[in-house]
Parts: sequence; C-alpha cells; structure tokens
Amino acid sequence: ITQHIFGGIANQIDVIRSSTPTQWMAYTYTVIYKHQDVGGDVPSLTFVPTASSLLGQGASATVIETVQGTSIRGTFQLRFVGEITRPINHDASAEDVQDALNQLTSIAPSAVVVTRTA
Repeated sequence: ITQHIFGGIANQIDVIRSSTPTQWMAYTYTVIYKHQDVGGDVPSLTFVPTASSLLGQGASATVIETVQGTSIRGTFQLRFVGEITRPINHDASAEDVQDALNQLTSIAPSAVVVTRTA
C-alpha cells in the first residue's frame, strides 16, 4: 500500500495482518495511517475485483472503517503574563507564532524566537 499511495515513502502507514486465519482461511488486515502528512479523514480503501488475484468460489474482500479520521482546524491563542495573543491559525508557521508572541507588550523589549520541527 505504501508504494502505491505514498510513492514508496516509508513510515506513512502500518499494515498489520491477523496472526491466525478465520475458519474460512481469511485474514484481517488493519491499516493505520500514522504520518503527520496523512491527516484528516482519508478516503476509504476500496476492493477492485477486476484487479484482484483472489482465487476461489466467492473470493472477495471487505473494507470496514473502524475509526474515522479527524483533522485539526480553527485557531488557538497563547497567554503570557496575563496577555493573550491574537488568534493563530492551527497550521501557522513558526514565523506566524513568533510574530503573534512578539506583539505582546509583556514580552517586549525581549524577542521570542520560534522554530517548528513538523
């Protein structure tokens, strides 16, 4: 799946197969989207029978979404010595957060330097 969806970039998802088959010799696969670039409620995987190499009478696959994805939206504010920043977008750059903090009079004349790792 990683190769087809994420261009072969590792650590985007985990695919786990059940350790034992069902009485019908079927396995359950759990797909966990885990990288920060895979956010929100991603489209469900689909089974394409014409592209399948499943064999046997009635061979099929079923896709079930057990946990719906979420995405972060909106704004947040930071408080320092009783003063609150303007609303900051959820996806703000380090520069945006730094600018909002440095506008607080409780921080002046010092300057805050903000870095972002992800």
